[in-house]
Amino acid sequence: MGAGEDPGEVARRLVREAEGLPDVVGLSSGGFGTLTTPVPGGRVRGVAVRADSVEVGVVVRFGRPLPEIAAEARRA
Repeated sequence: MGAGEDPGEVARRLVREAEGLPDVVGLSSGGFGTLTTPVPGGRVRGVAVRADSVEVGVVVRFGRPLPEIAAEARRA
């Protein structure tokens, strides 16, 4: 995330990009709900934008090796 970028906008953009990947069937906020980004009026679920990192919780379809899907997601 660049300086001055709005965490909520970054999270929403990452959700759109992740949902556009062919093997991603959804996003998950994790077992404890920690993969979220607070925004006015709620939360963006499935993406945690922090000052020093960004984490995305994807749910993928069965079939392709996970490292391939992860590499594709990182490039998106």
